[in-house]
Amino acid sequence: MAEPSQSFFRRHRHLLILLIYPLYFWGFQYVEQAVPVAKYLMYLPVDDHIPFVALGIYPYLFWYFYIAAAIAYLGFTNPKGFVQLMLFLYIGMGVSYGIYLLWPNGQNLRPALSALGEGLHYDLLRWLYKVDTPTNSNPSMHVIDSMAVFLALKRDGRLSGRRVFQAVNLVLNLVIIASTVLVKQHSIIDVVCGLAFSWVLYLAIMRHDLLGRVWQYFREERPAEAGSGTDVALAKVAVDEKE
Repeated sequence: MAEPSQSFFRRHRHLLILLIYPLYFWGFQYVEQAVPVAKYLMYLPVDDHIPFVALGIYPYLFWYFYIAAAIAYLGFTNPKGFVQLMLFLYIGMGVSYGIYLLWPNGQNLRPALSALGEGLHYDLLRWLYKVDTPTNSNPSMHVIDSMAVFLALKRDGRLSGRRVFQAVNLVLNLVIIASTVLVKQHSIIDVVCGLAFSWVLYLAIMRHDLLGRVWQYFREERPAEAGSGTDVALAKVAVDEKE
């Protein structure tokens, strides 16, 4: 009975990457406390023309399930895609934390709590506004993580050819991103910067697999360069032995 268990852990050892994830929850709490007030406010005039839509809280919170479902699916079906997704998430969040600390930013677009109406979506908004301050908004991690999941699922070998699934995947991603400005958690500039950063991460991690190439480079055994000191010394020994 021990062999199947060992085989499972060997085949899924990439899941150990998940052990790092709790550190990012701690990191978020640390940054929230370290930056209680935004020094730079994120705002563009277009923000004034984006309506406040309380129902946007549902896709905004669905983001958590979107990420968890993708991690679970790729973790058990596509190890390479899973590792790329986790690198995308980890680097995206880690760099964002660094930006928040070095460039304390936020937004001042939220409606007053007293102005919110009654109903489940308003109760969820009150809860969100209390646990997530309007600081640390640019770039939007909601956008970065949503794009990471969208791109990972779009590139998955089993799902890439399924048009209906990919259409749903695209719509979910767009609605989640839109929800960030509809519930006034972010300025449109946070979204633009999040999309730009996501594009850089996509090119580096998924399209060109730069980290994988660097890892492979250092793992490969390379022959000694021609004309190196070692080669010259060996050649001299061979000549001496013939003489």
